[in-house]
Amino acid sequence: MMKQLMQSMTAVAFAAMLAVGATACGGGPDPAPGSVAPAGQESKDPASAEQQMSDESGKDAGSGDIDKDTMAMAIGSALSAEARWEGETLHVKLAEDQDVNGIRAFTNCMVTDQLLEDSQTAVMEFTDGTVACIDILEK
Repeated sequence: MMKQLMQSMTAVAFAAMLAVGATACGGGPDPAPGSVAPAGQESKDPASAEQQMSDESGKDAGSGDIDKDTMAMAIGSALSAEARWEGETLHVKLAEDQDVNGIRAFTNCMVTDQLLEDSQTAVMEFTDGTVACIDILEK
């Protein structure tokens, strides 16, 4: 039981790191040949580099924001589940039950909640019922 808990937490943490890495890399198309400044001739202005990153991703450089779709994909992959957004609520549909005393629900909610912004919530949909994470975590 404890081993499954640790594996679940590790998987979600790993997926979050992958999501952050994918977002930080920009995920945009490769630059056209010849459009990149030769080595040593790059702009030395940090503001222009930050502006370029902001323009490419639609987010401020270094903001730590993760695209909601990327977050849903990463959490769904880590939990072997289907994840989708409905407004600011992430619904995670798992093909298993809540486990004895709801420990699986608590664990999944605890880990998922750490990855969400304050304005976002999560709901775990198990085969034996649906759990709003805010209800479990505020006890």
